[in-house]
Amino acid sequence: MEFLNPHYLSEAYDLIDTRGSELKICAGMTHVLRFYPKFPEEIKNKHKGVLHIGHLEALSECREEYKRYIIGATTTIATLEKDAYLARYAPAILDAAQSTSTPQIRNRRTVGGEIAWGSYHSPLITTLMALDANVRVRFRAEGKDKPGREETLELSDFYDGEMERNSSDGTKLVCRKAKTEAQNILLKIVLPEESLHKTGTFNFFKALTPKISTENSGVVIAVSGITHNGVIQSANIVASGLWMWTLKARLPLESVKMNDLYIFEKLYSFCDRYSFDKYRKEGPSGNQLGLIVFGLLKEGFSGLLGR
Repeated sequence: MEFLNPHYLSEAYDLIDTRGSELKICAGMTHVLRFYPKFPEEIKNKHKGVLHIGHLEALSECREEYKRYIIGATTTIATLEKDAYLARYAPAILDAAQSTSTPQIRNRRTVGGEIAWGSYHSPLITTLMALDANVRVRFRAEGKDKPGREETLELSDFYDGEMERNSSDGTKLVCRKAKTEAQNILLKIVLPEESLHKTGTFNFFKALTPKISTENSGVVIAVSGITHNGVIQSANIVASGLWMWTLKARLPLESVKMNDLYIFEKLYSFCDRYSFDKYRKEGPSGNQLGLIVFGLLKEGFSGLLGR
């Protein structure tokens, strides 16, 4: 079995366009090793080689670009924890990164791999969705006469339904199903200016603790919003996890002062009346899920209010 390790993006594109169906593409490899503990012997029947893109510098850069912020797909999750720009403008991402698995895995797992995997309990996916992130995808060439193409998708639209995976110990996992095929490459994540630089923006991430396991918090939430002169203009929540499908909704906090305890009354009313039953997968009842989400929202807003 071949192990291909290109150092230039053009070289990787050429290999994918000409031999993509023969190759297993990977970067950090944490998810591959999770399902193929005897890697690479176990995938010889499916693939003729492994295309490792983890050393492509063009895919590991994090930088500000035209007031947007770009996170390269092969950036490790541990790198996000140390990013000064995100610490200032998107602290929710740092908190989400620190809540992902264990330090050892965060040192290897890439942001692109986390997104492509699509776990419902992923802190990063939930947080990036709340920040209205986009993903830039390079699609494999379709035929000799058609070059590969790039396309930008909203992260919320990157997935279409769900899929089941069976781990090496027989555990069945249900994840989001990406619209792209295995031979397409997720290049970068784009955080828009409106989520970062607009005056009065705020964001936070919270997860149910203690964790069910190192990979699973049961329920994770992220909130992003905008204030003007101390009054909330808008606030959006994304909630997901082992126990629930993805919920993306607008919180009823318009015109509420940021220092007003009335925020908690509005949040409790929202969680009490919202139909969490239709988002429930397993575990707690719909009403219990509502209380869990309220507790996480209260914790997050209490931090913003300094209480």
